[in-house]
Amino acid sequence: MKKRFRVGRKIMVVVLAAVLCLPVILNPMEAEAAKKKGNSGAATYAVGDDVAFGFFDGTILSWTILTYDDTTKQALVVSRKPLNSRSVTAYRLAIDQMYRDKKTEAGYVRWSENYWRGWLNKTFYETCFNDAERAMILRTTLSETDAKNSIMNYYHDTSMDAYVVQGNKKNSLNMAIYNSQTTTKDYIFFLSSDEYTAHKDTMKNETKLIFPLRTNAYDDPTQGLFGNDTDKLIYRMYYYAGDSIRPAMNIQLGEPEATTDDSSSTTKSTTNSANSKISTSDTSKSTTNTASTSNTKATATATSATTSTATASTASNSKKYANNGTNTGDLTLPDDSEYTTSVGATAQVAIDLEYLNSTEKNYTITYKSSDASVFTVDSSGVITAVGKGSGTITARMKKSNGKTYTMSCRVDVN
Repeated sequence: MKKRFRVGRKIMVVVLAAVLCLPVILNPMEAEAAKKKGNSGAATYAVGDDVAFGFFDGTILSWTILTYDDTTKQALVVSRKPLNSRSVTAYRLAIDQMYRDKKTEAGYVRWSENYWRGWLNKTFYETCFNDAERAMILRTTLSETDAKNSIMNYYHDTSMDAYVVQGNKKNSLNMAIYNSQTTTKDYIFFLSSDEYTAHKDTMKNETKLIFPLRTNAYDDPTQGLFGNDTDKLIYRMYYYAGDSIRPAMNIQLGEPEATTDDSSSTTKSTTNSANSKISTSDTSKSTTNTASTSNTKATATATSATTSTATASTASNSKKYANNGTNTGDLTLPDDSEYTTSVGATAQVAIDLEYLNSTEKNYTITYKSSDASVFTVDSSGVITAVGKGSGTITARMKKSNGKTYTMSCRVDVN
């Protein structure tokens, strides 16, 4: 009798534990938020706090808050530890195998074409978060200007360069790489060298792993920049080496206390460093996820660019495009990271004006194909597929006030 009682008690303990853990498994963000209550009963957060958010390879993910705005309730978070589980390792090995099969080597890869960008915004975003969690992830604009500034800041800052700290001479700036940066929009991304420098002391130092940063190396096309979880310095390494990654994203932690100015649809994340350029998070959530895996080697082939003056749509459609006034397109910049077509087919490039946050209607747009043997592009942004291969379509939009935006998308012709 006593034995049956002890067995029954053990069963009850297990069942009770499962019941108590169920809310954490079903909605880890709400379970974590319940631990931090202010006097008003609402969840409160601060820089350095950890939040549970998402489920990856059998483990609930933990994120560290790097910036937090108590008015907008928006936070920039990074994974508490570098992720080096089976899914991360398998994906990197698959990319390595792809290069071996094609008998090619990885060259300089911008963030817009980086294979991790596609994985983060497609596989990771769609499978590791539930509907409620995805609704809280803000789409973030990663601007060309901030990417350039991050490269320049790293070039001038020798204190974070592990190569220089070890007694070596700083290499010269590669202007071709510096000028090739583009604007992208992502749900999930890697920290730039600026962001890592600003927040390295807030990030947890619990492993001896390295992880890639968003900013590419300025001095060697076959290398990238990596953060180090031991000495907190930045290393230049072969960009496809290493098994760990450290995703980051902007998330909404509750309802904002006050609405922002109607003239602006974006909120800037704050930082602890005057030199840091933090990504801009869009408060208007997109309903589509167009980022996908991109594994292309940048080419130096250039074709003649053409120019047109575009007029923004005045239709009631919530999407506003500028592409010679047509308002429709087969691929949209900067939203799309890749587009597939066949030889002889044509496609219209459209430009999403939402992220520009402007009511101005006049733009000068220059379209450019990286390889005319793969596809050409005319002054209206119409692509014509010429031969099999891969190339990059780049659109450079110049506003009447002088501001310029550069966007690109990989084009695969089968």
